[in-house]
Amino acid sequence: MNDSEFEDKLRGLRPASPSLSLRGRIASALPERKAQGSSWAAWLGERILWTGGGAVAAWLLVMQFLPAPAKPGSQTASPVASASRVSEETTAWADGGVQLIGGKTPARLLHRQVIERRQSADGSFMVQVPREDVIIVPVSLH
Repeated sequence: MNDSEFEDKLRGLRPASPSLSLRGRIASALPERKAQGSSWAAWLGERILWTGGGAVAAWLLVMQFLPAPAKPGSQTASPVASASRVSEETTAWADGGVQLIGGKTPARLLHRQVIERRQSADGSFMVQVPREDVIIVPVSLH
């Protein structure tokens, strides 16, 4: 018998219908499978419920420590916001030399001392703020 004759015989075959005993065993097993599926769904639903509850609790905890947003009409005045003029005066420079940053990268550290003056818009007061800037200049060592 060659392959084409064998294939033709296979095409002509039809599956037999299940016996009554097989149908009975399938019917008796179906409720058990349905019960197993519902317990799995209950397990998953319980996990989703606990996860959602934890997420809500975490959100409430984070919101407790965040500052409340400012109301549109109540803004606090700060010298920076009301300053009309800002000037800087450099008072000193210092060379910190070449140092290793993070134990790896060589860089020259320059220190600049500044007095920043802020005058209010109406000229009623002036604020002087001392400041030190550290300027990091990468260098190459050969």
